[in-house]
Amino acid sequence: MIVLAHLSDTHFDGGQRSAARAGQVMDYLHALPGHLDAIIVTGDITDHGLPEEHEQAEKVLRSSLPVHTCPGNHDGYTPYAGPLNSEHDLGEATLILCDSVIMGRDDGEFSDETLDWLAATLAAAAEEKPVLIGFHHPPVDVHHGLLDTINLGRRSQERLAALMAEHPKVVALLCGHVHSAAAATFAGRPVLMAPGVTSTLNLPWEVSGELTWKNTVDYGPPPALAFHVIADNGRVTTHFRWLPA
Repeated sequence: MIVLAHLSDTHFDGGQRSAARAGQVMDYLHALPGHLDAIIVTGDITDHGLPEEHEQAEKVLRSSLPVHTCPGNHDGYTPYAGPLNSEHDLGEATLILCDSVIMGRDDGEFSDETLDWLAATLAAAAEEKPVLIGFHHPPVDVHHGLLDTINLGRRSQERLAALMAEHPKVVALLCGHVHSAAAATFAGRPVLMAPGVTSTLNLPWEVSGELTWKNTVDYGPPPALAFHVIADNGRVTTHFRWLPA
């Protein structure tokens, strides 16, 4: 059995608030009495992709546990040499993290380079191990009129679905971007979206009047995260946790 902590959208901006909220999550994880295998951060680690924001993130997210990250759209506001794709051996499972960033834009796509890399990595992954694929932009609608315009593009969704059809060892997709604890299905697999550390997304039926970014981003709720448990049979169970305000 593997236990993974999944957090997302820390949005380090050099200020105290984002650092304090992410620090609260890390302190909580480090104080857990039971075993944790790794920490995954699915993008928007920084708010503008600036060097000082990355330095702050590296300091706060430092851990004796393995910390595996992929970028989000906010990380791509400052161009970097990419794509930042990576594969990680979790012992009883394989974690593949993909870069879905389009530099300077909020919507997401997988580049041809990333798709070719993902195809080769899946083909080479051990058949006996379940595989989790993580990236920032969810490949599904979350039924939010603003967010659904900046999720993973249709072309990438089609290519990803085709790859997953070839590889039944993929047991789940892990995403961020939504700032809401959410779950859906894509190509017959669960899509598990981590809540936001820095803020929470108000849903359309929770908002009065016209839906705008101003009234849909809520900084009041406490930081939250997800735990994913991968059983020996490859089945994934997810628990969400909100930390004390």
